[in-house]
Amino acid sequence: MPFAALVRSTLCAFVLGTCLAAFAPKVASAGVSPDDGYAPDGSYQWHFELAPYAWVPATSASIRLGNGATANINAGMPTLSQLRNVLTGVFMGFGIVRYGPWSAQLNIDFVSASQTKGLGPGPLGIVSRTIDLSTTLWRVAPGFGYEVYRGALGPVPATLDAQAGFSYFTDSSTLDLTNFGPRGSTISTNSLSATTDFVQPWLGVRASFYPWPRWRFQLQAMVQGLGVDNGSWGWGAGVFASWAATRWLNLIAGFNAINSQGRNGSGAVIRTINFTEYGPLAGLSFTF
Repeated sequence: MPFAALVRSTLCAFVLGTCLAAFAPKVASAGVSPDDGYAPDGSYQWHFELAPYAWVPATSASIRLGNGATANINAGMPTLSQLRNVLTGVFMGFGIVRYGPWSAQLNIDFVSASQTKGLGPGPLGIVSRTIDLSTTLWRVAPGFGYEVYRGALGPVPATLDAQAGFSYFTDSSTLDLTNFGPRGSTISTNSLSATTDFVQPWLGVRASFYPWPRWRFQLQAMVQGLGVDNGSWGWGAGVFASWAATRWLNLIAGFNAINSQGRNGSGAVIRTINFTEYGPLAGLSFTF
């Protein structure tokens, strides 16, 4: 889904949720609660939450190639114009299933981007050149959790979940250098492709606070890699606020950051990659 369309959908849902909350107060009972996963009598029951979201991070990355060369990338938060010109596909979302103190979750991030730049005349001045870069990134992170605390922090209801899982990353990139003749005909194309994928375990905690009806604040932290996969480590952190517009629709806003490191074998084109992404996040969640 293009980023602009996702933004429009989010705004429409915000307006819809606000209207429902204003004109149907009986329907707009809290959709987020410390009792999610529990029936009124305290027995366990299923509770589901699905949340598409938009995350527009700044990126800092360090890449070391197999020949020893290194490249550093520091890109600030992209503008909407840049996203329209570069993104070819994007989907981000997570799902959580609760049953009493037990929970399972799945986070999926997919980004596809491409860009073409003209390089001007070639060495002989009679041909033009373009460079095309396309990349596709997937991150799939399933996990399980257990509620180790359910009570209150002073007057505020609070819960604490311990979590564990793994993250699968894959990145496929293609670089094409094309030479064109005086009449626009293609003379030659040189291509370089590389695919990097790795799996990392992770451990984390999620603290949730419910200071007012319809409101939930969450703090999340995790460490990943744990020294496996040739000694790689990484981390993640986030702070999020959810407001229940209706019994089933919640609005989410917050800030998220993640760091990942991957190491490949000695014969790989990309030997190591270390990247950090951080930025604001906004989305919707549907509870039932």
